[in-house]
Amino acid sequence: TTDVDNRRYRIETRPIGFGVPVPTASIESIAQAGGGNAGLYAQNEAELQAAISSILDDAIKTERCNGLDDDCDGSADCCR
Repeated sequence: TTDVDNRRYRIETRPIGFGVPVPTASIESIAQAGGGNAGLYAQNEAELQAAISSILDDAIKTERCNGLDDDCDGSADCCR
């Protein structure tokens, strides 16, 4: 984690092994050290795009109707 302007951020490293066997020790050790559960793997361009999309989908926070500040904007959601 890191703190910026009185906000705490969790930073996670998600390595992608491109064209390497699954699992690859170096990819898995980077993922573990970076707070992730496992590395991602791709053998071609389509799989690489899917892996990058997965990382971005996990990183983008959206507000949900649960009374919590899911998107970290300093205020809880407003359910209607």
